[in-house]
Amino acid sequence: MADDSIYEIDSQGDLNIPSSDVSVSDSFLTSSEPSDVELGDSEIDDGKFSTLQDKIDGLGDGETLHLSNDYSNDGLTEGIIISKNIRIEGNGYKLDALNKSRIFTITDSKTVALNNIVFMNGFSGDNGGAIYFDSLSNSNFTNLTF
Repeated sequence: MADDSIYEIDSQGDLNIPSSDVSVSDSFLTSSEPSDVELGDSEIDDGKFSTLQDKIDGLGDGETLHLSNDYSNDGLTEGIIISKNIRIEGNGYKLDALNKSRIFTITDSKTVALNNIVFMNGFSGDNGGAIYFDSLSNSNFTNLTF
């Protein structure tokens, strides 16, 4: 691993790496030395329903989530629970329940906006294979594909 003392931040906040084994070209940083990179859980998007559930749980009331990945069910038996007022911009990505559960369960009469999402293979033994809700207020579902 490289000596941390060779890295410095200048007064403009730029990273300076005065080392012959490092080069920068076309906005990519490369190094001939191995390095350890640790990603926090919030930085990993593996395309699983449980990851999407974590993203939704991390939103504040009234915030918007922009999908940047397709997602599939990884064992959530009730699908993805939405229990706050949020907006999800799907950007055309797919949510595939793999015939294991419904996709969304919306609770507590929340205001939810869903836009440009493809719903696939949702399943429920009763109602709401793709989206289940008891009641909604001021919700908006646009450009959804089932």
